[in-house]
Amino acid sequence: KINLGSPRVLLVWLGLMGAAVNVSAFYLPGVAPTDYSIGDKMQVKVEALTSVKTQLPYEYYVLPFCHDGVNLQATDALNLGEVLKGSRIYETPYIFHMGMDESCKILCRKEYDQEEIQAFELMIQEEYRVNMMMDNLPIAMTIFTQMDDGTNSKTYEVGYPIGFADNEEEVATKKDDAKPVFLFNHLRFTILYNEDPGQREGRRMVGFEVEPFSVQHTYQNTVDWD
Repeated sequence: KINLGSPRVLLVWLGLMGAAVNVSAFYLPGVAPTDYSIGDKMQVKVEALTSVKTQLPYEYYVLPFCHDGVNLQATDALNLGEVLKGSRIYETPYIFHMGMDESCKILCRKEYDQEEIQAFELMIQEEYRVNMMMDNLPIAMTIFTQMDDGTNSKTYEVGYPIGFADNEEEVATKKDDAKPVFLFNHLRFTILYNEDPGQREGRRMVGFEVEPFSVQHTYQNTVDWD
């Protein structure tokens, strides 16, 4: 059983101030960071689904993820940085705007048939992860670990899992019954940026974080929240 619902996006903005240092450097075309003004469009792209368990990558849209407004027949044009990585990158419906918070935004509503549910379940069991990116920065999932001294240590894992299999929960009545599988149908994004008015105009992305979670929805009406 997979708990399916309507993906929502919560956009949180955090400001970071960087230390000024004198250096000499240059950027390759397509690798340089973008200077964003307030309200500028920020497009999220996606690379392959990957798994350390199988080592076999799949294209993101091999699964029936939300793709409203996305041309699935064409890959996004690659800049030099993406070409050097050997990427095959697609656009996504996720669009943000610099400096503009968004909360409880529904990306789409979908009802999956049994075949689609089984496809999700298989990929979750095989520990596949989604690898999104924005402005050439890969998305990362934050992990907090409590240390021996009681403090919390913050680390990152590249990408985020499609879902999880609850191997801890003893709900099976038979020895061969499968454990429940849950789909991450909500994503909370955090965009980290840096601004230095004395050196340049605009803001530059310095981090792209995500917190995935699963929510079982119960709709009481048919209001279009879009």
